[in-house]
Amino acid sequence: MPNRTKTYTWLFAALLLPYLVLCAFAQPVADDLTYSFKTMTWGYWQAQQHDFMFWNGRYISNAILLANPMVWGFLSLYRLAALVLIILIPVTFYFFLSALFNKLFSSQQKQVGALAFSALFLCTMPDLAEGIYWYTGAMTYVLASLLTLVYISLVVLYVQQRFILNRFIHSIKCIVLLFIIAGFNEVNTLLLIAGHLLVLFFIWKDKVLRRTLLIFGVLAILFSLLMILSPGNAQRGSFFTNNYNTSHSLYMSCAQVVRFFGKWAFFPPMLLAGIMFIPIGQRLYMQSTLFKQLADIKLWQVIALLCGIIFLCVFPAYWGTGILGQHRTLNTACFFFIPVWLLFAFILSKHIGALRQLNNMPERFQHYFIILFIACIFVSGNSGWGLIELASGKISDYSQQMTLREQLLKSSKEKTIAVPTITSRPASLFVLDISANPDDGVNKSYAVYYKLDSVKIERH
Repeated sequence: MPNRTKTYTWLFAALLLPYLVLCAFAQPVADDLTYSFKTMTWGYWQAQQHDFMFWNGRYISNAILLANPMVWGFLSLYRLAALVLIILIPVTFYFFLSALFNKLFSSQQKQVGALAFSALFLCTMPDLAEGIYWYTGAMTYVLASLLTLVYISLVVLYVQQRFILNRFIHSIKCIVLLFIIAGFNEVNTLLLIAGHLLVLFFIWKDKVLRRTLLIFGVLAILFSLLMILSPGNAQRGSFFTNNYNTSHSLYMSCAQVVRFFGKWAFFPPMLLAGIMFIPIGQRLYMQSTLFKQLADIKLWQVIALLCGIIFLCVFPAYWGTGILGQHRTLNTACFFFIPVWLLFAFILSKHIGALRQLNNMPERFQHYFIILFIACIFVSGNSGWGLIELASGKISDYSQQMTLREQLLKSSKEKTIAVPTITSRPASLFVLDISANPDDGVNKSYAVYYKLDSVKIERH
């Protein structure tokens, strides 16, 4: 089995290679250019103050976006940011597994688990381009999700009294992380608050844990108010017409819950991941007190939790803007949906009496399931599309067209310029393009960054 574990490590790591290759073709667009322009024009601190007062209250993500590598024109660093983010996904999940299950798994087994989660997440996420390769979307949502997972891990370590250095330093780390996460976006902040309330509901009888988590929960709310009540947040809301509509927001959010729950639940790699986890879950159920407490919740409660994750990730968009408009927030939902889905699979197997049969599955069949899972990820979802787009040349065509556009904009002697449209639009990388209307937001982002009066698509 150790030899197989090592083989699985390499196979799951190989599944990440196409995503790493795609980093070499990432291109800045839209908000990447706008944030860079602000820093280039006003300076970093003044741009930060401006956005807090007049655009949004995301005091942490704004700070990161205003330090976009394109401020200095470093395209290589822009692409490196995507590569580092991909690497951070298994690193973060490895830390999460270590915090939850300590010595129940070997280091190599945790590596396999972390890489498997990363491959499944990257394969399943609704918008790979905006989630990984577009700096603005990646830093605002996926980085925030990774830090949220680190925070959860630190809280678990705190509860288990496995402090990093000592209790005081460990508490300070939790509080600092809370402050940072609350400043990224509304979705992760809402998940943080809801998570604290949910845990408090289940452990209310434990006075020691109740006091600690109550303090963390109150701080999460206070930090979130810094963003929610910022002048810029109200200013941004004024740009939308159908926002703050309660019935519309609730109805559309519930519709998206049904849509994405069904889409993910019946996605073949997700189904296989659930089946594979059941024997692992049985081991954890027997050896981990924490997992046993989680696995003893009722089936309807874990279904409600899965639905709640999706709901909390789409409701802020409908409430604040009146539309979903993007799937960046659903990338966050997908990130947290996967581990809860595995818990759901184990609880469901207990509920329908299939636990014993699956737990007694011969080792060779478990091996076949893992190989099938790896093969399924390789050819489906974002992995399959990425490989097709790389092999067909669509990715390289896109990069070449974007590079040509950059050269045209940089060398233009006219202040008003029309550029060719991007005809190659790979789903793995393409985010937005300019239009024939120079007043569109994306057009304006190009114009201000390249110091032009207007940019539009040329008419043929």
